[in-house]
Amino acid sequence: MIAKKEQKFISWIEQNVIMIFFIVVTVLAVWVRGFCLDAVSSDMESFLLPWYENLQQNGGFKALALQLGDYNVPYVAILAFLTYLPVEPMYAIKIVSIIFDFLLAVFGALLVYYASGKNELKALLGYTFILLSPIVVLNSAFWGQCDAVYSAFVVMAMLCILKDKELLSFILLGCAFAFKLQFIFILPVFCLIYLRKKSFSILYFLLIPLTNVVLCLPAIMAGRPITDVVSIYVNQTSTYEHMTMNYPNLYAVIGDYYEQLHTLAIIFTIILLGIGAFIIIYKKVEITCQNVIWLSIWSVWTCVMFLPAMHERYGFLMECLLIVNALIYKKNILTALMVQAVTFYTYAMYLFGSNSEFLFHLGIINFLLYLWFTIQKFGELRLQVDK
Repeated sequence: MIAKKEQKFISWIEQNVIMIFFIVVTVLAVWVRGFCLDAVSSDMESFLLPWYENLQQNGGFKALALQLGDYNVPYVAILAFLTYLPVEPMYAIKIVSIIFDFLLAVFGALLVYYASGKNELKALLGYTFILLSPIVVLNSAFWGQCDAVYSAFVVMAMLCILKDKELLSFILLGCAFAFKLQFIFILPVFCLIYLRKKSFSILYFLLIPLTNVVLCLPAIMAGRPITDVVSIYVNQTSTYEHMTMNYPNLYAVIGDYYEQLHTLAIIFTIILLGIGAFIIIYKKVEITCQNVIWLSIWSVWTCVMFLPAMHERYGFLMECLLIVNALIYKKNILTALMVQAVTFYTYAMYLFGSNSEFLFHLGIINFLLYLWFTIQKFGELRLQVDK
């Protein structure tokens, strides 16, 4: 016979198993990231640490009057704040991204919870798989990149728009824009939501650049011209003159013909997004949670697959949303796993010097996965309309 105290203990575990699992996963996620904190990537060595040192040497917030690197003001302002704290520079940079890893996982889990009819187990798995994804861990804790920052804001914005909190949603989109230009990959979906829901004004889109300007005020107050602030992203678009920057897309297969193809690539991407939008509007597709999630995946995937100068990190949001989607639609689990594997290898090529000759093959695999996802999801629209 089990003693009464043991019975109570077992009963307590059964009643609180979700909370216990959540705590275990959280501790494990922190522990795993702790192993990565001392890793120094070439980006950290060549860019992030020199920016941080320049901020320290030029007076922290006062240095915001200067152009340090090619990141937008809000991220640099966070680094400027951290220079006042007694924290090792590399740890400080990485901790910012790690915090947003957890926010991304929490709001990703809430998106799963909302989309799956309030299924707590699926939500917990969403938190787990996003937080422990090798891509997410490497991006922040090892590499020191901040893709989790803008992605967390985008996922928050998606959740808010689905709950009819449009004002807050567009402010959050503005926050995402303030941290990364790649937020624009999700913008076509919000345009479709506007056209299909007809529940908010087009003027809400002005909140996106307005929020960016507000978040850039620390630099403007420090004496930096507003034209400098506005032109940061414009300058970024002409920095890399290659069809692909290690992202396994179509150009990893056909070759780096930037001069001949970059304009055509942009036009072709816009046409593809336009065709997708036409189908959604023509078939009067409902703006359900499930539809918004897969359309967001498709929009980001289309952009990174066909736009020029895509880095291996630019599919980060799509890769996280594929995890969310896989928990809702079990038949998409293999797609999510294969995309994680493809992206992991491209990360390994950059971070660990793995064989880059495989980029050609990874490009073929990624393109076929994109093609399959596109055919499958747009094919399902007919069934939705028939019902």
